[in-house]
Amino acid sequence: MAQSRFAEALNGQIAYEFGASQQYVAIAIYYDAETLPRLAAHFYQQSLEERNHAMMMVQYLLDAGLDVTIPGVAAPQTAFGDVVEPVALALSQERRVTEQIGALATLAAGVVYIEPYVEGVNFATTSSTPTAASLFPTAMVRGPGDVPATAPIYRYITRIYFLSPCSRPAGAHCSGAADDGVPIPTLKMVELGSDGTNPAFSANPIAVAEGIERLEFDYGIDSNGDGSPDTYSSCSPCSAAQWNDVVAVRINLLARNSERSFGYSDLKTYAMGLAGSASAPSGALNYKRHVFQVLARLSNKSIRREQ
Repeated sequence: MAQSRFAEALNGQIAYEFGASQQYVAIAIYYDAETLPRLAAHFYQQSLEERNHAMMMVQYLLDAGLDVTIPGVAAPQTAFGDVVEPVALALSQERRVTEQIGALATLAAGVVYIEPYVEGVNFATTSSTPTAASLFPTAMVRGPGDVPATAPIYRYITRIYFLSPCSRPAGAHCSGAADDGVPIPTLKMVELGSDGTNPAFSANPIAVAEGIERLEFDYGIDSNGDGSPDTYSSCSPCSAAQWNDVVAVRINLLARNSERSFGYSDLKTYAMGLAGSASAPSGALNYKRHVFQVLARLSNKSIRREQ
């Protein structure tokens, strides 16, 4: 799978970044010994920068729920013929790393872009950030002074949020062994990316918030065109005309603690909007809970209707 190939390549890049960091330390020490403190300080700083690059890649893999492998690195070069040789080595190393990052970008190909224009909407999947002129050269919009201009492009971001019965599955699925034997209901997200050839959703959902047991939405429908909701619906289902009139969303969220409270038994009911009430599952009564409710206005649509 493309995501696995990318994760494997990124783990390999972590090794290159740590290796570059070690090499810059060796160069800095060489310049220190040659009593060239400004060059030494520069390469000490470069060493920290390369290490930080590696740690950012590590954090990305962790956030994406992918395996992290911290590899060993080859010993750096420590002896140099003159003071110029370390700089030449550093330049060669930077060029190599640039090529490696480019290869990673190619492997992670498949970012989806959208371009709205006068006659419609264009979609494209590409491995690098394109320019509007190169991607869709004939798509035009009305620019300043009503002069035709190339339509702008935007990254097309689609995310799906859902509730999962656990945060960290034991294997491929949530089971009783997940989360060290105490599964935690979790709000998760997948994002539209690529499988290496076509647009596809990420195979490894990202945990957004642990302890989320219920999430319900009430949709505010503007029936008279003034930009304010007149009625609320759970939209199970809504018609196309009703979806077009949604100007607000009332969010009802039930969250619980991640730790049990000794001697506590939750026998309360919680109002979840039009979905009715919710209560604690019989096997999880000793967790404390709280309902959060907020009204989100869909400004793009409602403000236009106020005019």
